[in-house]
Amino acid sequence: MQDGQELALTFQTFEIERRARAEKIVALARRNGNSKRKFSPTGAWIRDRMLKLLLPVTAKGMNWMYAYDPRHAA
Repeated sequence: MQDGQELALTFQTFEIERRARAEKIVALARRNGNSKRKFSPTGAWIRDRMLKLLLPVTAKGMNWMYAYDPRHAA
């Protein structure tokens, strides 16, 4: 490493690779956070039953977030 140039290039590459994914996660978190509200006991019961049905279906669409492995990044 000469004057930290290689290290700087490594961090620059890392930043380029992660930025789009990180921004997408932040946007998703904001959207989810804005829809929080208190449920009645009946509403909470229905929500919990629906989550059991919907989570397996929607989880497949979230692989871009949870299956990320930085060791295999481009």
